[in-house]
Amino acid sequence: MNKSDFKFIFIRIISNILIFGAITILYLTYGAWAKDNLLFIATKARGVSYQLSTNSDNPEDPSLLTALKERKPLAISPVNSDFALVIPQIGLSVPVVKNISITDKAKYLEALKFGVAHAKGTVLPGEIGNSYYFSHSSLNFWELGSYATSFNLLNRITPGSDIYVFYQGKQYQYRVLQTEIVKGWDTVPYYREFVKPMLTLQTCSPPGTTINRLLILAELVEQ
Repeated sequence: MNKSDFKFIFIRIISNILIFGAITILYLTYGAWAKDNLLFIATKARGVSYQLSTNSDNPEDPSLLTALKERKPLAISPVNSDFALVIPQIGLSVPVVKNISITDKAKYLEALKFGVAHAKGTVLPGEIGNSYYFSHSSLNFWELGSYATSFNLLNRITPGSDIYVFYQGKQYQYRVLQTEIVKGWDTVPYYREFVKPMLTLQTCSPPGTTINRLLILAELVEQ
């Protein structure tokens, strides 16, 4: 093997390693988001939906993969009654971590490993004002945690659908009014003031970036 052949083989090997590495990083970063969206589309095509259940002994798995295997409506329950979020339309049931700063990156990244974050300084469920929740729809692989991609399907939520918040043993039902996209640096949604109980969900758009923020605005349904 001459020097020219060795150089050619070396370049080929390095190129393949770089391509494989890039594909791996893309998969780890966006794989969960893509999988959840594909499963959501498939379950809707089969006519499968979720229905809220407060039965803590419910044995059904509220995952989209389970829904793909079924045709009947699946029950979805809150993971706890202390502070949890349930969105039947997208099959989401997650715990909520209370009073998390939106400006302290280290703290909110740590909190998102344990659930969706409730923004510090915003009202609690059922109270008048803006009850604000945020989570990522995709993260770099070194930051991923069990709940870091909880809002993967937030873009699938439509006006008129219901969002349930469970707090200190009580259930609060909110109805979606609108969705909107704002610039990533726009903090106006966080500081919005309301004269009635409102809820805001926030995630990144496009997934894994800080370019824009996808927002879901909902109002409390009279009990």
